[in-house]
Amino acid sequence: MRDAVDELGGSDDPDARSAAAKLPRLVQATVLDWRGALDEGTLATQRRLRRPALERAAAGDDVALLARLVVVGCDPAEEVRNGLSPLDVALLHRASAVVPWLLEQGVPVENSLRVGAHAVDLELARNLLDRGASIDASTVARALENEDAEVVQLLSRAVRPDEGLALLGPRLRMLAAQAALAGDRLKARADETAAEREQRRSSILRELADRFDPDRRP
Repeated sequence: MRDAVDELGGSDDPDARSAAAKLPRLVQATVLDWRGALDEGTLATQRRLRRPALERAAAGDDVALLARLVVVGCDPAEEVRNGLSPLDVALLHRASAVVPWLLEQGVPVENSLRVGAHAVDLELARNLLDRGASIDASTVARALENEDAEVVQLLSRAVRPDEGLALLGPRLRMLAAQAALAGDRLKARADETAAEREQRRSSILRELADRFDPDRRP
């Protein structure tokens, strides 16, 4: 961009030279230099800068940066984007170091499983539930993307059957069938450990499908 502006500045066209004079100011006005504000010690007082800083630390799994932001006065529970907190962003990006650090700071977990059910392991799912994370049928649907079917099983137990879980029945049966086929293929290749994992997944998903939607049980 700098080269393009310089080229405009050297043009014989007066309009181009005028644009070249204005462009640097326009660019500077749109750049969110949160790193500069952090170094200057003014970041915590500038909402439009601290939010991208918190998001960058959470998404990048950068505990050191996040800790520095908190030290200078940033709130680790502040909404950073579209209703998401740094914890939500960290879960979306599977930020394995930042998530436990944020939990140690006692940040709210209300929305965490709705956002990150696909990414949590069983221990973290239990932890978030114990801390008061809210879940509903859409959370269970999100968890179907999780490699660990026991996470789906855990979350489904925390949702009342009348909260739309029956709608998940067809998808659960499809995923159960896919896992069963994958287990058979892996067993044929003598990969017993992986085959058992897929068979276990198939069994859990089929059981949930029967529980959520018993009228369509095969």
